[in-house]
Amino acid sequence: MNRFNKKTAIFYISTIVLVLILFKIITAYGESNLKASPSIRGSYQLEIKPQANCSNPGKVLLVIEQSGIYLNATLLPNESSKAVVEYPKFFPLSGKLQQQQLKLVGTIANLNICSYSPTGTASSTAKNPATNVQIQAELVGRDLQGKITLNSQSQSLKFTAFNSLAH
Repeated sequence: MNRFNKKTAIFYISTIVLVLILFKIITAYGESNLKASPSIRGSYQLEIKPQANCSNPGKVLLVIEQSGIYLNATLLPNESSKAVVEYPKFFPLSGKLQQQQLKLVGTIANLNICSYSPTGTASSTAKNPATNVQIQAELVGRDLQGKITLNSQSQSLKFTAFNSLAH
């Protein structure tokens, strides 16, 4: 009894060859056209430019966690100049990184970016129990340049954030 059928063998061989060709085409397309987002995970020292609404900006550290294009972050007081930072367990800011542009939004408790104005009165962002934060920045090399908006103020604070590991 001959169980070998020529038509069945041709069908299976042609199906296997077709699958291999499709796999090769899809792999070539993916390698040439699909690129991963740059890794921006880490801690960044923010240098906030003094402005009328924030003449004495405090030192702040931006800590970013990344999963593909999705980001989670927090702002921490930067009292020390050490590059090693204990990563927090909670990241109140969330957002995306798309085409070298990053946007983070969230609420942070006890954020103190602008301590006091030159008149000696506390500025509107001093030790608020909860501060709504919106960060928009552009990735420039390993650093970030952008602006922070606090509590939906009309005027944003411009900043440059230096990657702690790159400098």
